[in-house]
Amino acid sequence: MDYTSLEAKFRSKIPYNYGTEEYNLYTTLISLLGRPRKLLVITDIEQDRDDLLAVILLSHMHSLGIIELVGCVANYRPSDKRAKFLKTVLHVLDTPEIPVAVGTDGTGGHENHLSEYLKTQDDETIQKHFAKVVSQGGYEIVEGSIKPDWTAMNNKFNREAASYVTNRLDELSIPLDAWGKQVAVAAALDRSFLKTLLGPLGHYLRWVSAYQDYKYYFDALYKPFMPHLGKIWLLEIYMGLNCDSDEFLEMLDQPLSFHTFLKTGKFPAYDACAAMGALGDDVLQCLGILSTSAKPSELYPHRMFGKSRNDLGGVDASKLKWVLQVLLQGLLKATYKRAEEITLTAILRYSSPSYSITLDIFRRQQLYMEILEDFKRTKGI
Repeated sequence: MDYTSLEAKFRSKIPYNYGTEEYNLYTTLISLLGRPRKLLVITDIEQDRDDLLAVILLSHMHSLGIIELVGCVANYRPSDKRAKFLKTVLHVLDTPEIPVAVGTDGTGGHENHLSEYLKTQDDETIQKHFAKVVSQGGYEIVEGSIKPDWTAMNNKFNREAASYVTNRLDELSIPLDAWGKQVAVAAALDRSFLKTLLGPLGHYLRWVSAYQDYKYYFDALYKPFMPHLGKIWLLEIYMGLNCDSDEFLEMLDQPLSFHTFLKTGKFPAYDACAAMGALGDDVLQCLGILSTSAKPSELYPHRMFGKSRNDLGGVDASKLKWVLQVLLQGLLKATYKRAEEITLTAILRYSSPSYSITLDIFRRQQLYMEILEDFKRTKGI
């Protein structure tokens, strides 16, 4: 297909009216048509909203011809059910051709880990197929080399595997871009934005967001999943407050109501930010997200975006936030009619929960969810 045909096809898929700011954003990518970057995605989708947002973004870029999504791997138990969910999502997004594989259950064993794959491949094969690795956090850069971040939960499942992957990538000089939590905090999406998302996936995202907000609030204050995921984490990372600010110190000393927690009106979309980074520097620079000076060097090929609140590695957080919201809203806008046609809307009734709920009701619901999760683990569901 010649360039003119590619451009015409691309323009026909822009889900916004001609001449609008959103339409013009899409047209900045036209110069990149005809040479799509190939991406393989590993995700634990269906656990929270940001994995799904990342898949929606990458599916959109695939359908536009900016990237070629060669496959997705669903990890973490029950990985087989996550894979089915992922395949359904891609079908709803009108990209059913993208292959989906079942990955590791993440139980600490040696089944289907990336490290096991790397051990079975020679250097030439790995270098041929992996030009770069992009991750959502999980790594640190120490004197130019990448090391696992042992505070990251994913690395704790299998420390040996995490260390092997970073060492092998270092040995083969395969660059890694790690997108840290501070980027996602700085580019936090508006909760009100979720109300604009159309179709079944829009309803699902609102539902899972409500549950996730409740759970993060309750766990941080009453039963932290890990010691460092308490109230300080909730205020600084999830609510985006500067730990040196008067507001932060005041909230730290006072009881935090769920209503106050929700008033921030934002949430960090960690994996969606990393997915944006995986599109490549040329895409990020066309969209005005990444500074042209943020280039890796031959001596130090690895990069960390979001080392701290004041060092995002050349990322314009406000532009990243706006672009994410435009693109995510765009694909669901373009596909929601088809999505509603292929889902069993005569049987299923989508409804989005309201935030007008008392803490007592939430606590009872939380207890029910814990009982349900225990039952699912017991039955191997």
